Amino acid sequence: MPTFLNMQPADPLVASLISSFDDETRQTFNVQTTVIQQAGRVTRGHAECLALLSILHMRPALLTGLSALAMTLDGATQWVLTSDAAYARQQLAEAGAADLKEIDPALVIRRQYNDIAMLSIFG
Repeated sequence: MPTFLNMQPADPLVASLISSFDDETRQTFNVQTTVIQQAGRVTRGHAECLALLSILHMRPALLTGLSALAMTLDGATQWVLTSDAAYARQQLAEAGAADLKEIDPALVIRRQYNDIAMLSIFG
């Protein structure tokens, strides 16, 4: 399989946004761009924009810096908002949380808290 890590986006804004992505996400971006370009018969720049939108839709934390984690703790489903998902996973696991899943924070606020939630410190 060819490596797509060294391909530079045509658009400077797209290039700026993906420069903060990890290698795996950058490779996913480049593969999606190539697939979209070939399947949709669009320009490389257009395909890059569509691929970026797709990735940001799946992983909004790449743009916002915030992640929501759903977990089971003491037999109940609970949600945590964090700016460091790896650290939060570690802390929650040590506290006995299970079934940790990263989800879009906006969906959690909308569906679980009727569009408004109050934050508190964990621990």
